[in-house]
Amino acid sequence: MRQLAASKPSAGTRRMPLDSLANVKITRRNVRDWEDFLMNEFRVYASVLLERERAVPPSGPCPFDHLPPEIIAEIFVFCAAVDSDSLARIARVCRSWRNIVYDWPRIWYRLFLDQENRQIRRLQMKSEVWANQSSPLGFDVEIKMAHMDMMLAILSPLLQHIDRWRTFNVRGTWQERIRMSDLRALGGVDQLSLDRIDIYIDEDLKEELGHKPYTPKVPSLYFNEGQLAMRLLTSTLPERYFLEPMQITTLVINDNSDVIHPVKLLKLLTVFPKLERLRVAGWPQSEMFDYTSAPVVTLPHLTEFAVRGLFSTRAVLSHLHLPALKELNLGLLNVDHRLSDEFDYEDGDSEDEAADYSQSPSSDHATGMGLRSLIKRSHPPLELLYMDYADMRTKDFAWCFERLPTLQTFGIVASDMSDKVVKLLGAQRDPFGAFDVAARFPIRLPSLTTLVLRNCQRLSGDAVIEAIRTRVQFTDRQAQGGVIATLQQVQIQGCDGVREEHIGILRNTLGQRLIS
Repeated sequence: MRQLAASKPSAGTRRMPLDSLANVKITRRNVRDWEDFLMNEFRVYASVLLERERAVPPSGPCPFDHLPPEIIAEIFVFCAAVDSDSLARIARVCRSWRNIVYDWPRIWYRLFLDQENRQIRRLQMKSEVWANQSSPLGFDVEIKMAHMDMMLAILSPLLQHIDRWRTFNVRGTWQERIRMSDLRALGGVDQLSLDRIDIYIDEDLKEELGHKPYTPKVPSLYFNEGQLAMRLLTSTLPERYFLEPMQITTLVINDNSDVIHPVKLLKLLTVFPKLERLRVAGWPQSEMFDYTSAPVVTLPHLTEFAVRGLFSTRAVLSHLHLPALKELNLGLLNVDHRLSDEFDYEDGDSEDEAADYSQSPSSDHATGMGLRSLIKRSHPPLELLYMDYADMRTKDFAWCFERLPTLQTFGIVASDMSDKVVKLLGAQRDPFGAFDVAARFPIRLPSLTTLVLRNCQRLSGDAVIEAIRTRVQFTDRQAQGGVIATLQQVQIQGCDGVREEHIGILRNTLGQRLIS
C-alpha cells in the first residue's frame, strides 16, 4: 500500500496521527462526541488521497493498515464527494482498498455525469456501475448538461432505479433540483416507479438555449393520472442508437416543429417493449420518406394508441404489431394535397369501386391502407375506433367493419363518408359482393353499442334512419342470446343532412338511447 505523505494542518486545526486514530475505541455513548472531529479528519485525509496522483515507493508500514475498514470506507466517501471519478483511481492502489471500494455501497452515494467532457456511452456505462455498486442504498444523481437533446439518453440506464434516487440535480443548459422525498410526499407513495415519459419537441429550443440556461416552469418529475411521469423538452426526436431499454408503460410525444421522421419514430418505439399507452401528435410532412429500413415493431402490451396530425400514418400503422390493442384514436390526418410517400402495391391499393367524393383522397387512401395493414398483422381485439378529421375510402370502411367483431364504440367527426358507408352498419348487406368476402356474422360490427356521428356533412337523414332502424330492429332481438350486441347510445350532431324530422323518427326508434 502506498505511504501517504503527511499534510500540514491549517492553523487552529488539531490533527490526530493515524496510528492514534486506529486505537480510538468507538462506543455508542461517545460516538456523537467525536463524530464532528472525525468527519474533519476524513476530509483532510480524503484531500491527501486525491492529491497523490503519482506512485510513491513504499517506505514502511502504512498507518492506513491499522485503520478499521469502516474508517477507510468513510474516507473514501469524502473522496467521492470531492471527485466521483476518484473511486476508480483508489481501487487501483491495492487489493484491500479495491475490496473496500467495491464492497461498501455507501461509497457510491453520489453519481456525477459530466456531458461536456464524456461521451454518452461512457456516461451510460458509469451510470450502470454506480447503480449496481450502490445497491441497495440510495444515491444522488447530478448531471452537467451540455445538450438538452441528450437528457433521455443519459438517464435511460438509471430510470429503472429511480426509487433509489435521493436527489436529482441538473446544471448547465438545464437547471433543476428535485428532492425525491418531496416527490414521494406529493404523490402519497412510499416507492417510486417511473411509468410515463412526455417528450415535447420544439426545434426553436436550440436558439433559445444559446442565450440562457433552461429552467423548467414545472418540475420534470411529476404525477399525472396517478403515474409518476418525466417531462422532457428536446429540439428533435431522441435517437434510438443512444437509448437503453426502458420499462415505462405510457409514452406521449408532441412535435411542434415537424421534425418526426416515421422510421426514427418506429426505431424509438423498440426501446419501450412494455408500453401500454402511446400518444403521438405532430404536423403532417410533405417530403418523401424511404421506408426500407423501417422495422416492424411489436408492442405486445399496448392497449391504447392515439395518432394526431402526423407524418405518414400508413407508414407507422403498417409497421406496428399490436396484438392487445383495444382503443385506437386517429385525428387530424386529412390533407387536401397528394401525399408523396411511395409503397409497394398491396391488395386494396386499387381505385375505390364506390367512386365517392372526398376532399382528401390521398390521405384517405393512406389511412385506410395503414389500418388494413395493422388489422391484418395484429388481429387486435379492438373495442374503440374514433376518427376525428381522419377519413378512409368507402372500400376501406367496408373491409375494416368486416374484421372488427369486438368493436364496441365507433365515432367519426368531420368525415366525407357517403351514405354507402353508413348503410354498411344496417342489417341489410350491400349488393357489392366484394364487400362481403370476409363476412362471418349476419351483421357488421356485431359488438357495437355506441355510435357517434358528428359534422358528417355528406350523410343524408334517410340513409342514417334506414341504417340505424334496421340494425336496431335486428340486434334488439338477437341481443337476448348474447352473441350480438345492440346499440345503447347513438350521438348525432352537426350533420346538416340529418334534420329535425329525421331526429324525431330516430327518437321513436331509439328512445333515450339517442343523444342529439
